[in-house]
Amino acid sequence: MTTTLAGKVALVTGSSRGLGAAIDYIQAHLNRALSLVELANVVNISPTYLLVSSNKRWGFRLIST
Repeated sequence: MTTTLAGKVALVTGSSRGLGAAIDYIQAHLNRALSLVELANVVNISPTYLLVSSNKRWGFRLIST
């Protein structure tokens, strides 16, 4: 069985929604650059919260350029 990165995030966070959806979106759009605002809109949270949450929940920071 293949586990997606979103599935692994769900196991850690206890949620398959929210930030897990961000991982799914990133994986589906690896062929192009994604903006922080675009990704935050996908999961319906603020870009600032996404930056902070990514570090706390995933152990890495998203880069805003």
